[in-house]
Amino acid sequence: MSRSFRWLLVALGSLVITALLSVGAQSNEPAVINFGFPPSQDPIGLNLKARTLVDTISAQSGYNMQSFITTDYTSLVEAMRSGFLDIAFFNPAGFVLAEREANARVLLKSVRRGNPFFWSAIITRVDSGILALGDLQGKSFAWVDPASSSGFIFPKSYMIDQGINPDTFLGTQIFAGTHDGVVRAVLEGQADAGATFVNQPLTGLGSEVSGSWDAGRFGFTAETAAQIRIIAITEAIPGDTMSVRGDFQDQYPDVVQRIVNVVAAMRCERNQTGCPLWDLFQIEYMIPATSADYDPVRRAFENVGIRP
Repeated sequence: MSRSFRWLLVALGSLVITALLSVGAQSNEPAVINFGFPPSQDPIGLNLKARTLVDTISAQSGYNMQSFITTDYTSLVEAMRSGFLDIAFFNPAGFVLAEREANARVLLKSVRRGNPFFWSAIITRVDSGILALGDLQGKSFAWVDPASSSGFIFPKSYMIDQGINPDTFLGTQIFAGTHDGVVRAVLEGQADAGATFVNQPLTGLGSEVSGSWDAGRFGFTAETAAQIRIIAITEAIPGDTMSVRGDFQDQYPDVVQRIVNVVAAMRCERNQTGCPLWDLFQIEYMIPATSADYDPVRRAFENVGIRP
């Protein structure tokens, strides 16, 4: 074999290796990114809103993304643990569970009304005769889901801190599955009281809740809100998260960062119809978050006897 021919083979081999490395670099992106959402509200409306948000992120990031809504909060954690979901919007309790069970890592947390927090409210009808926690003895009560932060973990923890054991103090307890389900259960008399979220703390309790309870998020009217009395507000709960599966971030760090940049750049005004974050969860914008931000959730878990 001549020296020139050997050099030709070496040169061709280098070109092949360079081409393969180039292809590998270009293909270091997932074919599709599965984005999950909790069933916090009516699934039909939620599906459309989630799809709109994901399509917006997809268009601005250049990645192919699919949205998925699970049947309950714990199924969202399981879907990430199984490797099916790559990124998901978790409620605070869901994130803490997903961090433990699915190696989830928090990326961003939500801001509403300028606060990176929200609260849980214990509500009843204005004509129920229930004015304080002590009036709940023997009364029926609606929770959202066992893994709901503002619909179960925090309000139950709050009751315990007030010296009330919900399991013995309350009457019949039901899980409505969604926040709007809790409100409807209370309004329609299926439950005497219930727990749901509010987006800002109240200066005073009572039937004047329109400034705190966003009826519009569920399609309820101002007249509906006027039928609801808030009798208690919990401590602040850190905002809902956008979180990623740890091994997905390790494999595609640049992809994840680009998606974070897209979402972090989104800004919605209050009541801005057509703004995906607002339409979906009434989020104005999202900011960076750390695992330590969710220590209050872990303490609430422990208070209700659940080890997160």
